[in-house]
Amino acid sequence: MLSSRGSGEAFCGLAIEVGERESHGSLEQFQQAALSAEIDVSELQKGIARYKSNDGKWVGIHWNDDPLDLGVWRNGKRRDLSNAALYKSPVISADWGAGVLEVSAGGADFRCQVDAQGIAGFK
Repeated sequence: MLSSRGSGEAFCGLAIEVGERESHGSLEQFQQAALSAEIDVSELQKGIARYKSNDGKWVGIHWNDDPLDLGVWRNGKRRDLSNAALYKSPVISADWGAGVLEVSAGGADFRCQVDAQGIAGFK
């Protein structure tokens, strides 16, 4: 794990690289790949940060005060978040900007909803 501490300035974040046997072969190969990744914060004052993996693929975040207009870039293409799922699986579901997280597991359902004022409700 590589980590750093934020300086208390306007922007701070983290990057996580996930690897599997199919993508990297072994733990040692994954460690070497992760150590050669690059993080570009040269435009951080503007709210722009980029992460480039050792295979040349990259993601970038361009901050916007309106979270629905956040710039998310992948390999040079901006992702359209207007109809995007933040997370979608048989167990967890959350649409981008909807303020709703749903979890269904073990016969039980959990729903958390956050309104425009930031007040969370649970069911």
